[in-house]
Amino acid sequence: MADSGLCYLAYMEPIVDHVLHWNPAWGGLPLDAAPGSQQLVKIAVINDILIGKKHTSSPGGCGTNVFQGIALLEGKKSNVKVCGVLGKDAEVDEDAAVDEDAEVDDVPGASKVANAAKVYREGLERLGIVSGLKVSASKVTGVCLSVVTDDGQRTMYTDLGAAKELSIDHVTSEEIVAFADGRSLHMHFEGYTAFNDEFFTAAIKMAKAAGATVSVGLDGAKVVEAKKETFKALIEAGQIDILLGNELEMATYTEVGDIEHLTDDDAKASCELIGKYVSTVVTTMGAEGCWIKDANGSVQKFDAEPVAGDLETTGAGDLFASGIIFGVLHGLPTSTTASIAALMASAIIQEDGADLSEAGWAKIEAKIKVLTGDDEVG
Repeated sequence: MADSGLCYLAYMEPIVDHVLHWNPAWGGLPLDAAPGSQQLVKIAVINDILIGKKHTSSPGGCGTNVFQGIALLEGKKSNVKVCGVLGKDAEVDEDAAVDEDAEVDDVPGASKVANAAKVYREGLERLGIVSGLKVSASKVTGVCLSVVTDDGQRTMYTDLGAAKELSIDHVTSEEIVAFADGRSLHMHFEGYTAFNDEFFTAAIKMAKAAGATVSVGLDGAKVVEAKKETFKALIEAGQIDILLGNELEMATYTEVGDIEHLTDDDAKASCELIGKYVSTVVTTMGAEGCWIKDANGSVQKFDAEPVAGDLETTGAGDLFASGIIFGVLHGLPTSTTASIAALMASAIIQEDGADLSEAGWAKIEAKIKVLTGDDEVG
């Protein structure tokens, strides 16, 4: 959407997503992990898993995924900036990423394991996203490997690396104001950065003091459970304008319903409760759609976009969030906003990883233009 007068800024924990479809012939999952679990490992373990195996690599992390979606919706000349800490390129010996007996030409992405910082930077450049990234003096770029089995389960192996070095020292009011340069500024925060209380709370307050609107993605029920008081303080103080989470994350916060058997009414009730303090609240329910409490106080349910075939859900919630943020900031009707978000999610679940391809974007771009009545979207 050309000349929208909006700009977007995020301080986040940048990582690179690797997606590997697991061949049962290789045996059990690496480290004998339970399907669907999350493992914190060292980068060397991830490199060993990927040796000689075809996989995809793309910029990742929840906040990055959200901003990639916004950059597509706003267009390459959009004013979107990402800040965080990367490791140095090729911190790991590049040859360590590739089995000597493997045909490298037949293993797309294998040599990228050692160049995660390069993968991340190039992904931002492709979308015209401005980089405010720092470089760690000692750590490698954070990496998350998603091992996807035939039943669609994703088992995660993560080394956060340099991403964990993000601190409030990286954020200044002067930088925020300078980037906004008189435009309407929106800032997005990843929920799991709440584990760094000093950063999360201070940065959000700094954003609000600078006149920015603020969105937060909850990013996991365990995050909400561990940092509920941190979220509560910011929510009830009116520091968050858009809050996004799935039904489990929202129920963990509101304590509405039976966590093991959440219902449609529970999802709606969570929106209503949090909506007393937050202008826009979105509770997603996967294929069952979502509930949205909007700025007018209306609470409505909207359908998901139907998609057939094998699906890979990495990044679905993040791209959905980008559609919500875009629609809300542009003052679009709630139904239109929900439709854009659903289209973004439907496109990414047909891809490997959370990097929406040009072909994937092309499939939905025309539909979004019709929804917005704007020929210059994207």
